[in-house]
Amino acid sequence: MDWDRFSFLYEDEGSFIRLQEVINTWENDKKPMLFKRLIPGGDNKETFKHVFKVARLSYHILDCKTENILGYLEEITQVENYTAYQNILLTSLDAYTVNLDSIDIEGNVSTWHLTTKNEAWTDNRISSPKKVETHLQVDALNHLEKSIKVLLTKFDGQQMFQDPPEFCYKTEPWAMGSELRDALLQTSIKGLTGNVQFDKNGKRIDFVLHYSKLNNESKFVHAGSWNSTTDQISDLYPYSHQSVKSKIEFRVVTKKEKPYYMISPNDTVARGYVIDLMNAIFENIREQQNLDFTYNIDVGPGDKVGNPIEGSRRWDGLIGELLEHKAHFAVCDLTITSERNAVVDFSIPFMSLGISMLFKVDPAPEPDMFSFVNPLSTDVWLYLAVVYILTSLVLLICARMSQEDWVNPHPCNRDPEKLENIWSLYNCMWLTMGSIMTQGCDILPRGAGSRWIAGTWWFFAMIVTASYTANMSTFISNNRRSNNIENVKDLSE
Repeated sequence: MDWDRFSFLYEDEGSFIRLQEVINTWENDKKPMLFKRLIPGGDNKETFKHVFKVARLSYHILDCKTENILGYLEEITQVENYTAYQNILLTSLDAYTVNLDSIDIEGNVSTWHLTTKNEAWTDNRISSPKKVETHLQVDALNHLEKSIKVLLTKFDGQQMFQDPPEFCYKTEPWAMGSELRDALLQTSIKGLTGNVQFDKNGKRIDFVLHYSKLNNESKFVHAGSWNSTTDQISDLYPYSHQSVKSKIEFRVVTKKEKPYYMISPNDTVARGYVIDLMNAIFENIREQQNLDFTYNIDVGPGDKVGNPIEGSRRWDGLIGELLEHKAHFAVCDLTITSERNAVVDFSIPFMSLGISMLFKVDPAPEPDMFSFVNPLSTDVWLYLAVVYILTSLVLLICARMSQEDWVNPHPCNRDPEKLENIWSLYNCMWLTMGSIMTQGCDILPRGAGSRWIAGTWWFFAMIVTASYTANMSTFISNNRRSNNIENVKDLSE
């Protein structure tokens, strides 16, 4: 199936056994199947409302008993006022015999069956049965009859029909049982359900499933068939055009915009590209397909394309008309976005105006030897240099005046004659330089005053270093980004 997603409506767990091949071969993991159980004879309107209104599914498989089909379709028409977008596949092989004259459903209702209503039954001298079970029973008896006749040509009647065992508890197999089994597997007949033939495992082969669709008169008409041998669906039958409604009125919505749709000042005459396009399309349909399709064009609500309504899954404008199935097409100057493409289908572009835009990329600037100074202004660099020199001088004065920074050059000598102070101007500048470069220093002051000066400088150096790093990252990013064209006005200029 070419369905992207669908709902599976069932009555009991036996439905999963009957349709396990469909379930197992489903490959679309992104949009899985929706399973909903129906209550025979009960109220299923909430279930159908969820499928049609909330999940917004258009393809459905309805697996139920034949006598319940009419009730379910009536509930669907009560919930979904406009069913033209719905595609319902009935799995019951007797569904084509159901009388649906009492309901008005515009959707594509189709079913499979083993027999056709217009098939001749005179060769079998019986009236046309209603149920597929009757067809299969007749075919089974005819197939068994022919198999026995084949055996009678090989064996005499006395050899085939021997006396039964005298005692019931003796489980002696029939001597001709294996011969009859082989005859059943090797014999084929033309039955009411088509060709009746089996393979060596007893599985029916070389049969045809017929495909019918509901026409505009609420009658199932033959539309095609599937052959089990070729695994192909045949072309539509010559009378399959009855399954297509010959008179359908399509509603097209648009918005007022030149030159697509324009209305005269007195609101009596409409003209524009949309009207010319739709006239050409429907004229081609009438000539090529011989179908009397008509259309009418209306301006959508709010005269806008449409946007999602916050807090719900609904849309307004033209998109909302399509999602609510109030319109078939929206024809206008409609921009394709990923958000809109997720909820509606767009037609492929059919016209190219030959307009293209060329954009010249600016050449990359040559690297500057002094580009590392760009993150900070010249004034900041000068202030930083002045603070660096002043801090080094203040640290030198404090270190020379502090008694804790005068140490014994020879620790082994407990009574030194002189003390030594390592804090020269060179070492003070080295300490402040290492701090602002986030590399540290091997020598540290010992006095309280000198340590307070060094700690204050470290705090200042941390802020300056973080600011410089952030400005450098921004500066590099701005150089890589092209801001030559920022809006439509810049493009025109």
